[in-house]
Amino acid sequence: MDNIKNSIEYKYRIYQIKALLLIGLIIIILSLCPSIFILFKYQVFDSLYFLLLLPIIFVLLIFLPFIIYYYLKARYLINNNQNFILAEAILDKPSTSFLYSRSVYFSLNITIENKTITVDTNPLFSTGLFSFLDLSECNNKKVVVFYDKNKDKAYVKEILS
Repeated sequence: MDNIKNSIEYKYRIYQIKALLLIGLIIIILSLCPSIFILFKYQVFDSLYFLLLLPIIFVLLIFLPFIIYYYLKARYLINNNQNFILAEAILDKPSTSFLYSRSVYFSLNITIENKTITVDTNPLFSTGLFSFLDLSECNNKKVVVFYDKNKDKAYVKEILS
């Protein structure tokens, strides 16, 4: 399990959860400031609960599904680590993600049970400002991956060189 928790893939999931929580907290704080100002300036304490709960409910409705999604992905890695096979590959075939063009995944050729197969990583790499892994620093590097036979997916464990 420590092997998984130290992997880049797991750290990425936790990073996403923390980023969403931070963005949600900033939205809540920024939206509570005007609400509190309105409450005390105009002394409309009848609607106090509504004005204070509205930003919290809004953030929960927007961000909670994504937080749950990344949490379940992280739990999947921990719960299924005994099914993963370690392999080495080179990050040399980047492709852009379908939904977000700045996110990049790699197609890897790995050898499993004397067969060479092509699998994709998750789009952990990016050219954006707040990227988890910078594409320029990872391109053409050797990596260790966990291969998941059930999903035919490669999860990046570590970047070697």
